[in-house]
Amino acid sequence: MIGSTLTLHWDHVVAMETESKVTGYLVMLKRHRYNDIHTIFTNKTTAELSLSASDNYLIQIKVLSEGGEGVSSEPIHIHKLSMGARGSGASSLRRLSCSTVLISAFFCSVW
Repeated sequence: MIGSTLTLHWDHVVAMETESKVTGYLVMLKRHRYNDIHTIFTNKTTAELSLSASDNYLIQIKVLSEGGEGVSSEPIHIHKLSMGARGSGASSLRRLSCSTVLISAFFCSVW
């Protein structure tokens, strides 16, 4: 196995009347052995990540609005041996409105 592609999908977050409009999402990817965090901005509700088959990963998603960043989602753990998502069946991003985003991970191998 040379590498892997992970595709994340989540529901769009709708701001409450008293909140700023959602302008996008930050997808944060961290390899467990390293301190660096790779951040991807998207205004879509999907993101495709290229992963190394030999590393463990931690992924979190934040909502962005004119008012700033929202709270991070629960962590999604990707383990090198199983190369599957753990603890990520349904997570939520909570802003002051308690809006939720469901996150699901679909794994594809690239040979």
